[in-house]
Amino acid sequence: MKQKTILIILLIISLSTIILNDFILNDTPEVIPNGDELGQILSRLSLAFISSFIFYLLVVVLKGKKDKANINKSVYQLTKTLISHGYGIYGIVAEYTEEIVDEKFNKETISKENYFKLCEKCDLRFVPKNRIFGSPINPKYANIAGHIYDGTVTRTDKQIEKIFKFIYFLDTDFVALLNELRDSDFFGRGANLLIVITQGNVLNQMVGKHDSMYRYLEIIRKIEDYNETHHAKYK
Repeated sequence: MKQKTILIILLIISLSTIILNDFILNDTPEVIPNGDELGQILSRLSLAFISSFIFYLLVVVLKGKKDKANINKSVYQLTKTLISHGYGIYGIVAEYTEEIVDEKFNKETISKENYFKLCEKCDLRFVPKNRIFGSPINPKYANIAGHIYDGTVTRTDKQIEKIFKFIYFLDTDFVALLNELRDSDFFGRGANLLIVITQGNVLNQMVGKHDSMYRYLEIIRKIEDYNETHHAKYK
């Protein structure tokens, strides 16, 4: 039996005890010896329970709901930022390819086949001038592999750490999704492998077909779906 159900049952019993003892049976002759004293004791215990229940309702339940709303509001925004960085596994690749990006190439619905079409035309060595690390005053440029790693691993990991500060308030299903992202093959070694490829003498340095990248994209989609379903109402 759930704690909430038990508390409600005890509340009903306590209210019934006070009504019976203090109102209905107040002027009734004692049926058992010391019945009046026993009734007074039960009535006081019931009143004490009711007072505790009211305190629990105001301090624990209502405050807990308010805390959850405030925390989920923060979690929603942090997760939105995580998703934005995570979608770099699609966005960066799509931005620097000559493939025509239409409705078939939407980050939320793109198939593995179409995703690989983008990857096979994206040069890992290409250094875009519209993306920088650092500040505009002292810009640092990196190739596509570096930008993919920065967004999908470095930045998402920082967001996960921020979210995990609220670990005691998070649903276990959401925690499992974040851990699934961290434990994914691409997060663990695939992103670093892209950088390693650019440092070798491999002739074809296109992104190529990597199942781990598409699997990472699928996890980001699941996190986005969970965030919009469970956290968006608190934003």
